[in-house]
Amino acid sequence: MVLCGLGSIPFVVASYFISACRLHDLDKTGWLSLIFLIPYANVPWGIYLLFAKGTEGPNQYGPDPLQQLNNR
Repeated sequence: MVLCGLGSIPFVVASYFISACRLHDLDKTGWLSLIFLIPYANVPWGIYLLFAKGTEGPNQYGPDPLQQLNNR
């Protein structure tokens, strides 16, 4: 059981980094990824991050990644 808990730590950390990148795509702070720690609030929050449309064009966190793909 301890090995499973220790083995899941890299996946949990990676999921927070990925959700922070997605939040930056939505022009929101990465600290909002901590909402995943709140029971019952994490499911709707995850669905929102999955389906919300990112900001078009550059925002305060960098250029639009989809715009870079379309320019190729």
